[in-house]
Amino acid sequence: FKKLSTSEFKFGFFLNGGGFKAALKYALIALLLSFILGFVSRLGAYMITGNMPAAQEVIDIFQGAESVYVRLLAVFSFVVLAPLAEELLFRCLIYRGLKGSLPKIFAKPCQYAAAAATSAVFAAVHTNAAAFVPLFAVSMVLIALYERTGSIVVPILSHGIFNLVNVGLILLA
Repeated sequence: FKKLSTSEFKFGFFLNGGGFKAALKYALIALLLSFILGFVSRLGAYMITGNMPAAQEVIDIFQGAESVYVRLLAVFSFVVLAPLAEELLFRCLIYRGLKGSLPKIFAKPCQYAAAAATSAVFAAVHTNAAAFVPLFAVSMVLIALYERTGSIVVPILSHGIFNLVNVGLILLA
């Protein structure tokens, strides 16, 4: 993997003084983008098909869980495990690998292409057509955060905050 990546490759397992503040800021940006884009994409799907798109299957399972322990385990999975695994896979491995394997002649366009390809895969893996555009945007925000801070810890925190707020909204609904 190091051969495909840039020579200065580091995962960035650190959290500097402004890391938590940046994570919170970018989580809020991601939430705002996902709500706006989610509304627009759901409205578009409704206008085309006449039906509201179904929620992600995992949300239906979570809402249907009767056991408090199952719900707590699900919240832990959504807020801690998923952000950790997804950020390591999508930002550290896939994005950095793609970015490092593209020609250096056009560095910025290649960086954007790597970010777009990674975000498309990230959104597709969540297997919900109505959520594709919002998840693509969230992924782009997380990549920007990773690039800006140089730390994978900050996008992990931001992703966790993003998921925590979404879980809270699901519980309130």
